[in-house]
Amino acid sequence: MLNYFCNIIRLAVLWLSFVQKIRFQKSFVNKFFNPLIDKYRAANDGSLTEKDFERAITYATMIPALPGEAFCRLRGKRITNRERESLTLLASLTGLFDDLFDTKELGYDEIRHMLLSPVEAEHQESFKKMLIGIYGKALTRAFSPDSIKAYNLKVLEAQQKSKLQKNNTPEPDELRKITYDKGGYSIPVYRCALEGNPQSDYELLYRLGALGQLENDIFDVYKDLKDDISTLVTTTKSIRELRCEYNAVLDKVYSLIAGTGYPAKGQRRFRLMVSLIAARGMVALDVLERASDKTNGVFVPEKYLRKDLICDMEKPLNIFKLIHYAALSDAKSTKQ
Repeated sequence: MLNYFCNIIRLAVLWLSFVQKIRFQKSFVNKFFNPLIDKYRAANDGSLTEKDFERAITYATMIPALPGEAFCRLRGKRITNRERESLTLLASLTGLFDDLFDTKELGYDEIRHMLLSPVEAEHQESFKKMLIGIYGKALTRAFSPDSIKAYNLKVLEAQQKSKLQKNNTPEPDELRKITYDKGGYSIPVYRCALEGNPQSDYELLYRLGALGQLENDIFDVYKDLKDDISTLVTTTKSIRELRCEYNAVLDKVYSLIAGTGYPAKGQRRFRLMVSLIAARGMVALDVLERASDKTNGVFVPEKYLRKDLICDMEKPLNIFKLIHYAALSDAKSTKQ
């Protein structure tokens, strides 16, 4: 109980720290990244939308400020200027890469070539020129450029396999591997922007990415249902079983954090950030479990209304539950 209340205080301090780091990263993005974006905005042929630019700036701000800073603190080091630059560039590409896989309908071989040989001059379309231009610049600033390429190829393979989710129902084990790989291969890419051997942290970051993908699917259940996309959430019959799986992945992340050998203070801070992120999924699972109560505990998403499946994290009650779950989860992890 003491750990629980101490964690409430730590979460408040962590939140204030997040606010400060986001403010600093916004200033950095404005000086370092926005001039680069403005160059592509001025030469836009219409293939880039204002939403593309806004997403690039948002990711360039949030990823270095939150998970990036937190991981550096896990190592017991502050993020260096070079690390911040390379991570900002890589992070900004997150939405563009998603579109490259999901909506641009490029062939596997073309995307693979772009990932392995990013030459801006080869492309005429503004969308591709910006993506390749920033990607190439990120590779020059990153500490492990070859690993970035290797992990991005794994992301590409995972995206290819995820096509089986559309208008199809893969076997549970296959669906689980698709889910975990899609998220798991993405997070190590960002680690390659930082100093040190990224492979040493691979298992931790893979599991953290898998947890993030499972959480995304929990929040996107209504959308995925409408789009006829099979996920571990749309196909489950028991939210309680899904919660057990979610908690098992989280416990594995905690275990891997403890096994890193990084300073105890850094571990504690990173574990608290993970608890805060994971708590969002726990709140959303509560919403889905209430929906399943309408059908005698069996989850049948096609029978529910949109409001039954959507978790609004801006509601005061859900914010309170978020803090509660984060404090409780971290307190539990320290006893393991």
